[in-house]
Amino acid sequence: MRPASDDKPDVYPVEVTVDGSRTFLSAATISRGKFRDIESNPWEYGRQLGLVVFEDSSLERALSFALGKGKRVSLSLQIDPGAEPLQDLLWERLIPRGSEDPIGTSDKFTLSRRIPSENDTLPAREGPFRLLLVIASPKELDALDKSSPTPPIDLPAEIASLRGAWDLLVQRGLLQVSILGRISDPLANKLADVGYRAFPEAATLDRLADLLTALDGLHVISHGSFKNERATLLLENAEGHAALVSEEEFLPKLGEGSLRLVFLQ
Repeated sequence: MRPASDDKPDVYPVEVTVDGSRTFLSAATISRGKFRDIESNPWEYGRQLGLVVFEDSSLERALSFALGKGKRVSLSLQIDPGAEPLQDLLWERLIPRGSEDPIGTSDKFTLSRRIPSENDTLPAREGPFRLLLVIASPKELDALDKSSPTPPIDLPAEIASLRGAWDLLVQRGLLQVSILGRISDPLANKLADVGYRAFPEAATLDRLADLLTALDGLHVISHGSFKNERATLLLENAEGHAALVSEEEFLPKLGEGSLRLVFLQ
């Protein structure tokens, strides 16, 4: 979503990309004051937001096309910093036309916001990209069913899946991967044989921080939560049992060194 012009202060150009390939232009007329007045009514807020966002028939057809594929629609929203009045809208409340559920809670949608970084980007470094993969599945999860909200994480399966994308890069010397997690010694040896560095031990916050020295990226696979505007990760203690790690504890461990990318899965 782009900034409005001076002569049309409530009309925001919208650039829409479907399936990562087809792109077209649209527009949305949004008055911030209108939504401030109905903020206490979540359903009406979401309905009105859906009406103005999908007022353009081409955008509505694009949404219908995506929904028609029968899978969950991944909706990624990026608002230009210059479109400041749109930044504070409660986008998770948006109810698309023909729906009764806001996209933030609907089982038909996954909503994400792309926010520009306010930090300067580190310059590119010579050599391979150095990545630390951390997988935390505390022992307490082993007794839970796979249908549980926090099922145990299958470490070998997760690693095998990622290797499908990484192996060629590792073999070509473009990627160096270290793996921290409670994996078996045979799997650790197998990984070492194909160019990975494995640390078969508990995924603790302190061990994670120790291994981050001089690395470019961190990929964490774990359970977590976001409640009362506060994020928490479910990592492990030294014995492999559950250890809740708040964002206040986690962020300082990342430091200011060479780290360029953090991916939380």
